[in-house]
Amino acid sequence: MNPLLKEIWHSPLLWMLIFVPLVLATERIAPSAHTVLFVLAVLAIVPLAALLSHATESVAEKTGDASRYLDFYNRRRPHSSLDGSTPDQAYFNPLPLRLAA
Repeated sequence: MNPLLKEIWHSPLLWMLIFVPLVLATERIAPSAHTVLFVLAVLAIVPLAALLSHATESVAEKTGDASRYLDFYNRRRPHSSLDGSTPDQAYFNPLPLRLAA
């Protein structure tokens, strides 16, 4: 089963996603039923907010992992091609001055 469908199946809050197409259909059928449309729209936005929150947390978790790796790779991991220094040391430390003969 699709991971998204599995999450919807196990979360009663996400069952409210049925109100999203329902509010769109009701608006098409009875555009003057403002109270019904408002109530359906409120019910439809709750699970959408929950999905947005979940997506934001997932992205933050993934980018946090990437930034930790890049921090390690650039600041703490010595590289043999840089004579045992880190990329930050090689880039930010000035080269020694060589005197002309």
